[in-house]
Amino acid sequence: MEELEQMLNELYKEETTQVEAESIRKKIDNYKEMENTDMYKEIKRKFAKPDITEYNNAMSYLYNHFTSEPGFKKGAALFGDVGLGKTFLINMMQKALYPFERGLLSSKSVGIKSRRPLDSQKRPFTASKLVAMFNEYGYSYYDKLSAGCPIFLDEVGREPIGSHYGTTCNVVADLISKLYEDERTLHFTTNMNAKDFTAKYGIDVADRLREMCQSFTFYGESLRN
Repeated sequence: MEELEQMLNELYKEETTQVEAESIRKKIDNYKEMENTDMYKEIKRKFAKPDITEYNNAMSYLYNHFTSEPGFKKGAALFGDVGLGKTFLINMMQKALYPFERGLLSSKSVGIKSRRPLDSQKRPFTASKLVAMFNEYGYSYYDKLSAGCPIFLDEVGREPIGSHYGTTCNVVADLISKLYEDERTLHFTTNMNAKDFTAKYGIDVADRLREMCQSFTFYGESLRN
């Protein structure tokens, strides 16, 4: 593939330093391993039309994320316009980590059955549904999240302000702050850019998110056409 050839060319340039060469070798090793995974093949098929460099970067990061030692790791923040496959990608992430769990809600909360195959779920859990939890349970919504699981959240930025018996809350900002304090991993998608994200959730939340997540931004026309 073209990107792999480019990495090989960079590797053998005379001006490439030893540190740069080692970094390139690691990328090549990950790239080769990923080509044999079902996740890579599915995403490669899905994004056959456009340039998929950023998708490759995201998959390489996630591959390392899934195969490294347990413990807190930076999540993936997927930015980009509508129709670029962010929801598809985060759903694939869920399937890779938790083939029978939503990865967000515990089985005891809001009627979500345990051991429900993700294949039967059309979409990951959205930020709007998270707000609906706050509207019903107030700040105790956080206690209903699966303990120890990474949090997968789709369509961040499209949710309304939460309201529970007159108490209003920017629920996504509240969630990010709590996850940061508890050192829990967050993966999410959004149609906003970094500037709009900061305007909606505040500088402090955006700054924490930079520590919590590796950002990937997808460009191009909608793939739904």
